[in-house]
Amino acid sequence: VAVFPPRPLVLQIGDRRIRYSIPRGGEIASMNVLPDAVGQSFREIVPKQSKIVAYGFNFDFLISVAEKNVSELFNEKFVADSEALSHKLNGELVHLTPRIVFRRENIIYDLIYEVVEDLHILAHMNVHIATATKLPRQNILKSRYEQEYESARKTVLALLDGNEQ
Repeated sequence: VAVFPPRPLVLQIGDRRIRYSIPRGGEIASMNVLPDAVGQSFREIVPKQSKIVAYGFNFDFLISVAEKNVSELFNEKFVADSEALSHKLNGELVHLTPRIVFRRENIIYDLIYEVVEDLHILAHMNVHIATATKLPRQNILKSRYEQEYESARKTVLALLDGNEQ
């Protein structure tokens, strides 16, 4: 693990991947997606014969739900017939944690909703982009990051309330 001050950047290597994290919220337009220091570290750490087969982004959204508790919302949105499911379980459905994996063109999306408290949801979206080449240039990577962030945000909200698409 390498930390790059003065910004809270974390670079982790292992499990056949390099993970670069910005552990904070904020406006994505002001973020430098891949600072030069990190890019240089990638080139120094990764053996020249290594190939990048994929890259991606992870986004976490904390959502407040005011009108009902999260378990009720999940049951309403993601369970067609909670009574029938409870019957098959021979018990009462108390909580469901949705995980949705889907594809758009050559990109795999993995969305997981979790109950943080009765009135809060943590939505985690992993965006997995297969590539047979190298990482895109900085400006293209930043643009892709911004596009995928906005797409993830809209998808997360659309599945909960139907307003974003």
